[in-house]
Amino acid sequence: MIKWQQGDVAALTNPTPNEVGTVICNPPYGERLGTTPALIALYSVFGQRLKKELAVGMPRF
Repeated sequence: MIKWQQGDVAALTNPTPNEVGTVICNPPYGERLGTTPALIALYSVFGQRLKKELAVGMPRF
């Protein structure tokens, strides 16, 4: 199953719990985001959500 989704990373949830999957993303960076503090905050939240919702097996962060 392929699921395409666009949304706020803070609302990230696992659409298929207990199944193996891959997350592919193109998060904002540099000028697309604006400020360095905003970029740091975004990546921090993204990492927290990935670990909470999707980390099984051998995640490579």
